[in-house]
Amino acid sequence: MIDDFQFLQTLGKGAYGTVKLVEHKKTKQKYALKEISKEMVLKHDKIKAVFREQNIHENMSECRYIINLKCTFQDDLNLYFLMEFAENGSL
Repeated sequence: MIDDFQFLQTLGKGAYGTVKLVEHKKTKQKYALKEISKEMVLKHDKIKAVFREQNIHENMSECRYIINLKCTFQDDLNLYFLMEFAENGSL
């Protein structure tokens, strides 16, 4: 699934991951993609925190003031949260 997106730029960095601006190759829709290192999650015992973040996004999907989570996926190294891209804003 990660191959469906073209990396455009880094929007921000945190302790466990990076948020990148990506563009879906077929639709040209832009998204914010949060990439979370599985190694860091396991090393710092943050598994519950990752699931909590996902649940919060899913439960707040009806709120127009919160960035919507479109989907989550993973590969061998990372977890990914694909979210709406707010060009002039943030979460």
